[in-house]
Amino acid sequence: MTAVRKPAEPPFAISVEEFDAWVAQAEPRDALIYARGADIPRAAPAWKHAMHLVEEGMITLTYRRAGGGITEYLAIRLTTADAPSVQAAPVADVDETNPTQLVLREIRRAASFKLPCPTNAVIAQRCGLSDAAAASYRIRQLVAAKTITIESQGPGEPRVATIVGTDKTTAKAG
Repeated sequence: MTAVRKPAEPPFAISVEEFDAWVAQAEPRDALIYARGADIPRAAPAWKHAMHLVEEGMITLTYRRAGGGITEYLAIRLTTADAPSVQAAPVADVDETNPTQLVLREIRRAASFKLPCPTNAVIAQRCGLSDAAAASYRIRQLVAAKTITIESQGPGEPRVATIVGTDKTTAKAG
């Protein structure tokens, strides 16, 4: 007997307007499935808008497996106190097809949260690059363009990245 294969569900993402309406009325710890599919919908406006709301401190993001190779991507409302009003506005442009910008976004995220700078292997995996060498190449491009600076902390310690212009840095060793 042959197994019956269930057809893959089409990916889904809510609109930016629906996202903003939810954020405006959501209570802290409320959750919203803003996208669903086999892969994270990086090209969807809702995903880009979610990144903006994370930077604003209004939501955090997580995911859960829904079965059948499908993942549900959730936004969790953090707080309503002193939060800026949400308006449907253009999100900071990140060219999702430009690997160097994807690498910069990962380093910015680590610096914003004072996390250790991700390794080349982690950056490669998160940005869809072929390997750690590809991530290293993109980081060297960012250093050459004077977008970031990199400081070595010694063998076995995470490097420290500084975002030029904002002076935000990733966490230092120790």
